Amino acid sequence: MKGDFTFKTLEVVAERAIQFVDLVDVLFNSGYRPSYGSMQAKLGKKSRERAVKNVEKESRQRYYNLLYKLKRDGLVKQDSSRMLHITENGKKFLARLRDKQKNYPPITQYRAELSNRFIIVAFDIPEVERRKRNWLREVLRTIGLTMAQKSLWIGKVKLPKEFIDDLYRIKLVDYVEIFEITKTGSLKHVL
Repeated sequence: MKGDFTFKTLEVVAERAIQFVDLVDVLFNSGYRPSYGSMQAKLGKKSRERAVKNVEKESRQRYYNLLYKLKRDGLVKQDSSRMLHITENGKKFLARLRDKQKNYPPITQYRAELSNRFIIVAFDIPEVERRKRNWLREVLRTIGLTMAQKSLWIGKVKLPKEFIDDLYRIKLVDYVEIFEITKTGSLKHVL
């Protein structure tokens, strides 16, 4: 039917914004009298391919930006065979990063076990350690404790040994108090 090709083209364009190049490619490589569905499927495939290429391009650009900054700051250098080497300044910077990393809060994935006793965790962490304080709150939540106040958490769980070890490692143990309740007293009315 005369105008069928134009009609299908306009239908596809009206449904979604598309790249002109993709439209031309699909229209001229779809054979004689392509169906609307087949054109949509081909355009969807083109759109996905373009998205993957864009992600790859952005990743490559981020890599080149990082490489440029490392070279500019004198942390790495490239020899004549295009091999990268760390500089003395780069080694010092890396050592500082490693020291800093030791005091960073670890990943918050701990395996918690249920208990028949209540645990209360109270803490008073200085503002300069805000990052660690936020980490602690997130860990307590994921372990299964409930917040009574921002710095007071309660629950019926056994605290994992790895969690306690991490409190020592990141130097928070002086700011945290952990209580185990054996007799509930008035708590049984609350929980």
